[in-house]
Amino acid sequence: QTCALPISELGERAGRVIEWPCYRRVWPEVDLSPLAKSDTSWVFQGSSGETVSRMSTLLAGAGREDLFQFPVMVPSDRVAEIASRCGWQQVVRAADASDESVLHALQQMTSSGKHHE
Repeated sequence: QTCALPISELGERAGRVIEWPCYRRVWPEVDLSPLAKSDTSWVFQGSSGETVSRMSTLLAGAGREDLFQFPVMVPSDRVAEIASRCGWQQVVRAADASDESVLHALQQMTSSGKHHE
């Protein structure tokens, strides 16, 4: 329970407090060269708004806005809105972020012919 207290309050209650950051989210370097195949159809997947934003920034930074024509699969209406604002033209909404929901949405999308040829 004490972990939820602000550090200043912990110091008042427990004495000396040393802050030890042990988690930091850092985006990895990404090799976009596999996306250079122009004869390939792609389906992108972003499990969070942060992931969709990061993916969009990487693609745009590499001059690959053309890939925004392909579907991007997202787990919620909120993430779908972010994807649309980022410029994705085909936003596919899965029921949630579970593997099963993403696979089901992918199967629905491919069987209905709603993917880019």
